[in-house]
Amino acid sequence: MFFPVLLAASGVAPATIEDDLHCAALFALVAGMSEDEAKKRDVVSGFLYYVGKLDGRSPGYDLESGLAALLTQPGYMTEVLPKDADRCAAELTSRGSDLEKIGEALKGRAKG
Repeated sequence: MFFPVLLAASGVAPATIEDDLHCAALFALVAGMSEDEAKKRDVVSGFLYYVGKLDGRSPGYDLESGLAALLTQPGYMTEVLPKDADRCAAELTSRGSDLEKIGEALKGRAKG
């Protein structure tokens, strides 16, 4: 109950199923277009992160139908996708930084 109050005070809106679907679609598209296998693996990791969020938020969610509906929306590729790219990349970068900090903290605990 306290967490939503903190989010409201910080000006950060919690992600929705729709937000996560948009990010999954973005990473699926980029992975599908990538010819560099190392880059593709990194991008697939982003896709799986958002699919995991969708699964946790809404078990049994019909990902195929959600992606198909989104990808065929008029203006998706030209208007929506570029905005999603900035938002999704920022979220994934932030979470990656958080995980690096946790990893460093755990290394410190293992040494001590």
